[in-house]
Amino acid sequence: MRIPAAMLVICLAAPACGLAAETGADPDAVKEVLAGKRREANAAWWGFSEQDATDALQAAIRSGAAKLTVPDMGKPWRVRPLFLESDQEIVFEKGVVAQAVSGAFRGTGDSLFLADNRHNITLRGYGAEWAMRKEDYQKPPYPKAEWRMALSLRSCRNVKVYGLRISRSGGDGIYVGRSDQKGAPAGCEDVHIKDVVCAGHHRQGISVICARNLLIEDCAFQDTDGTAPEAGIDFEPNRKDEYLTRCAVRNCTFTGNSGYGILFALHLIGDNPVSICVENCTSDRNKAGPLRIAAPSARGHIELLGNKLNGKQRIEHGTGLMVESGPAPKAEK
Repeated sequence: MRIPAAMLVICLAAPACGLAAETGADPDAVKEVLAGKRREANAAWWGFSEQDATDALQAAIRSGAAKLTVPDMGKPWRVRPLFLESDQEIVFEKGVVAQAVSGAFRGTGDSLFLADNRHNITLRGYGAEWAMRKEDYQKPPYPKAEWRMALSLRSCRNVKVYGLRISRSGGDGIYVGRSDQKGAPAGCEDVHIKDVVCAGHHRQGISVICARNLLIEDCAFQDTDGTAPEAGIDFEPNRKDEYLTRCAVRNCTFTGNSGYGILFALHLIGDNPVSICVENCTSDRNKAGPLRIAAPSARGHIELLGNKLNGKQRIEHGTGLMVESGPAPKAEK
């Protein structure tokens, strides 16, 4: 097709001819967001590069937008480590893939998304996926490590994670634990994880190190394989001042993990009494077994109600911990 001369002149005069249409970049909209004139934003307004979209997506996250939509650009959002901010909802549209850049994540603690001492965060991703490159991290030139998480929540408050598929991290699909920042709380509080699939991770589907008011429901944790413990979920405090208080896991499945489906490794917890309920969950076809409780000196209460735990369970605890098994409570009409 012959391009009219007038159109050719216009194109040659514009240094980014066609770029805005290709990337979705909208500098005027960005200015309005940064000025506080818009509460909602689209990440593509900051541009999109199919080779590495990190800088654009990070700028969008740090823009101050109360709600940020990450659109499906027809190709993955390939990114290096990203850092979440407080008071923001991020919606990953159906079809979006946030994918780790090949050759990045050389740091032993580099995570796909990190929220460190942040609050009021909502991550929605029904039909979207976060994908890392586990096999790359398991061999040189990568230093050996087990902390390259897909989502790392450290000393965060009021966090919601809904609908995402999270796959093949170099550590845990989701980590719920403690910040290294001076004065930060010992753990996370008021966290709701729902309709999430964590598949094929290196260390755990999800690690819960220190949490209060944690609800995990309607999730699947599967095919963990790489380095011990290789569980679907692992409750495992690291320090004596950490806590596992009012934690509930409901209607979840734990399958195909190389370790236990459900693991309580409470050797290092101090005097804070645990209160954890696992209800209406299925743990099946996990190589080490469906469930293990290792709690020689822990205090408190663990309830196992209405679960299908297929295989040999291993339960070891001292007199300070009560483990109650039974049917699930009847739903209220």
